[in-house]
Amino acid sequence: MYDGEQAAPLAPELQAFIEAGPAPVVFTAGTANTTSERFYAESAQACQRLNLRGILVAGQRSQLPGILPPDVVHVSHAAFSQLFPRSAAVVHHGGIGTLSQALRAGIPQLIRPMAYDQFDNASRACRLGVAKELLPRSYRGGSIGRGAPRPDGQTGDANRMRAVGRSHERSRRLAQDLRGLGRGGQIVACACAERQNAAKRAAVGHELNASLKNLFVPARIILRCVAQAC
Repeated sequence: MYDGEQAAPLAPELQAFIEAGPAPVVFTAGTANTTSERFYAESAQACQRLNLRGILVAGQRSQLPGILPPDVVHVSHAAFSQLFPRSAAVVHHGGIGTLSQALRAGIPQLIRPMAYDQFDNASRACRLGVAKELLPRSYRGGSIGRGAPRPDGQTGDANRMRAVGRSHERSRRLAQDLRGLGRGGQIVACACAERQNAAKRAAVGHELNASLKNLFVPARIILRCVAQAC
């Protein structure tokens, strides 16, 4: 969640949970989302099936199942700048704030985009090799992470394990590069990225307008023929 000007430390109960075992996986549907009951239910099921420790971050407890698996906890708020560096991975909606904090922490991401810029953010993170995308219709607790490495390192799919390892390494390297830029460099990098996004949107808009114009020409011809026939 948004850290504000100065991130607050993690709650003692959350810190105790993190320190009690292997690094957990964080699940969040975004600060403003209040209708993600299915997302949290499937996430809890995935944790139980894969024997993962999980942290469900949701502003409203009513979005979560009534009973959570033993190694899954709920928090209404946590500063991601403090939480992500101590996590194994994060599953999120693709919001730019969450994505940025995950990049900064250098952890793998599974992005489940729902609206707005989230699809573009997910696509770019996937191209960087630091994330995988899974659309909401495919997000099921019974199929999430088949063959993914467990906390004990065991897996039935060596190729998938190597892919996860590569994603983690790319995330770590990118985080190092971002920290090396310093705050001024990060601002410049963000400005360049936004300029690239604006150019991309303008190009897409131009292509769409051209396509619509081509569609309108046959439509005018059809209307003219109908008018003549009448």
